[in-house]
Amino acid sequence: MQNNFIKTALLIIFILLAFNAQSQSSVFVRVYDKSGNKIARGNIVEITDSSLQLEKSNTIILVKNIGYIKTKHSFGHTVLISSAITAGIFATLMAISSSDKGGFLSWTLTEGIAAGLLAGVVYGPIIGGISAIFKNVTTFPINGSEKNWKEFHQYFDSHR
Repeated sequence: MQNNFIKTALLIIFILLAFNAQSQSSVFVRVYDKSGNKIARGNIVEITDSSLQLEKSNTIILVKNIGYIKTKHSFGHTVLISSAITAGIFATLMAISSSDKGGFLSWTLTEGIAAGLLAGVVYGPIIGGISAIFKNVTTFPINGSEKNWKEFHQYFDSHR
């Protein structure tokens, strides 16, 4: 009885997390200064003709201070997140398929979760590395230029 409740709860949590991951629709950027140092990162809150405001840092960055902007998260972030997602998926599936009846190919709920987490930690970076290669990160050189800023502004408007 208790195992069925835990299995159902894990499945519901997994489904809710999957829906939450799919609902992320804002544009994430990493902003670098003219020396190539990262000065901010986060989802875009507002773009004006002369500034950019990001959600995470909640600061306003003037165009004249921006060297370039990269869209999407970094390679390492993609690998880390895919590892966590893969571990969660495998742990959930192994927990749901557990059985206390014994036999050659049976495992308890705890063993299933542990085996799923271990498999996720092994296969997650592989999946993340492959997906990061095909992620299509776009770099916009701004260098304080109004013309370049308008191109980025158009990109943002088309991806909202």
